[in-house]
Amino acid sequence: MSDFRPEDLTDEQSEVLEKAMFLLISAKREAAEMLTRAEIAPLPDGPFRSPCEFCACSDYNGDGGDCQTRVFGPGGSGPDSTCGHAPSDHLET
Repeated sequence: MSDFRPEDLTDEQSEVLEKAMFLLISAKREAAEMLTRAEIAPLPDGPFRSPCEFCACSDYNGDGGDCQTRVFGPGGSGPDSTCGHAPSDHLET
């Protein structure tokens, strides 16, 4: 396996990448919830966040599709603006 650029992926590879990134984000969220239930607070900007590489979004929020986190500042134009980036844009690949 070698390094890749997202624009070089086939449609099938892109779909697998997005599903894999969503699974990683979901696992991070589940781990953070486990710590919370055990009354161990994870660090707010620690390994349990999945910030976007392209806008001010601080954490992925979605069901495997485009991120629905509300964004203010770079990448967002106002209170009704959402990140809109894919799961793979929220984790280093």
